[in-house]
Amino acid sequence: MSLLTRASEDTVLRVLTPLDHTSLCRAQAANRTLLAQGRDQYLWRHLYEAERGRKHVLCAPTDWVGAFRQLRPTWDEPILDPAAPVKWTKLADEDDVPPTLGGQDPKLFDLGQDRLLVLAGASYAERRGGINLQQQADAYMLDLSAAVNAAPVWQPVAVAGAPPMSLHGAFAGTFGDGVVADRIVTFAGGNHVDCHDDVSCLDLAGLPSSVVWQQSCPTPGPTPGPRYAGASAVWDGALLVIGGRSHGHFFGGEMIWALRQPNLTAPTWVGIATSGEAPSPRVWLSALVMGDRLVVYGGALWTFNSSCWGNDSPGTVWTCNLPDASWSRIQPPSSAPAPQMRAGAVTAVCGKHLLVYGGCDLARRRYLGDAWLLDLASEFQWTEMHVVDEELAGLRSHGVAITVPSRRAVIVFGGAQYLNGCYFRDVLQLNTDSRPAPLHASVRDRKECVTS
Repeated sequence: MSLLTRASEDTVLRVLTPLDHTSLCRAQAANRTLLAQGRDQYLWRHLYEAERGRKHVLCAPTDWVGAFRQLRPTWDEPILDPAAPVKWTKLADEDDVPPTLGGQDPKLFDLGQDRLLVLAGASYAERRGGINLQQQADAYMLDLSAAVNAAPVWQPVAVAGAPPMSLHGAFAGTFGDGVVADRIVTFAGGNHVDCHDDVSCLDLAGLPSSVVWQQSCPTPGPTPGPRYAGASAVWDGALLVIGGRSHGHFFGGEMIWALRQPNLTAPTWVGIATSGEAPSPRVWLSALVMGDRLVVYGGALWTFNSSCWGNDSPGTVWTCNLPDASWSRIQPPSSAPAPQMRAGAVTAVCGKHLLVYGGCDLARRRYLGDAWLLDLASEFQWTEMHVVDEELAGLRSHGVAITVPSRRAVIVFGGAQYLNGCYFRDVLQLNTDSRPAPLHASVRDRKECVTS
């Protein structure tokens, strides 16, 4: 190994360049020199382009490690078993959570090693519904690394700089070298009374003690404009923006916006016109990237009648092939199980599945508490989960979830019953129940939260 440590970086790169993905990962595990050199962006760009056959991309990646990972999602990581019961566990009651956190649409980011960064959610001053949005700028690190049944530890994080006017309904994504995130990029946010179009970067270099907000100025040109409550995803090193609302106008999937070079120096907006049947205009939808596809589920117009669903129907998902920006509508057979339509569902990617929990049936002003898994690897089949202690999580929408593979679980935080003026600060865990399923499912009386 002494010869290797004395070799120049160029020599080591020449040795590593011919390796395939598996061999490169094994080489990184050999020693520190190969670990450091094995993360070089040049190597992962070579693997990325070879994997895709050098096909055209809309936005050139800046994070080649992360881009390659998106091409090979870890479908073999079992998180929730659709054939087995799952259970809710309350990791922290509301009294155990800092009072400025939780609420509607908090932000939750995975920092690795069972540590999450939490940015405060929002609430409204009015008891039912409302127009006066209340947004805190607090940040905390949530440490889940203790024993499974122990309460998580909250560590305050000092927030410096000028935060966005509002993170409620903001579009956000994490960026870095594909191994460690070094910044969070956010766009827009607000509510139906006032929304903005700021692009901001949250510098994570000071963690665990501090983070710094800095506003970014995109290069002159067309922009998505002020909006909130759409969906975002990261693909090819760009922040994708779809849907949302701006002062009464709703956006759909006919146009996808990409923020290229999402940094402080020269981010650029590019509008991508799409073809095929796109999701109709809507708010509070969910989006995720699966390889070269954008998968979109849920959302609605904010109208409180059957017209709110637009071109949606139970179980519908849309996929957009990003290299050519073409939409496909995927509809389960009428005889197959499928979740009812909803907005503001809590969603997370669990291995090869998309978890959908809760949400709001806007047409009937009713909150939901069911949980479904969508198979993303094969035929987009839905499975309703048999949830033990379902009432522990209750009925809510506008929460946030993140998958923690080391715990084989999904962590859910916050949420609301906005129409009832209820906001949550508890921390929940959903994982496969090791107990055998009951022979006869008990019938529980569950009070539906329906506004008068």
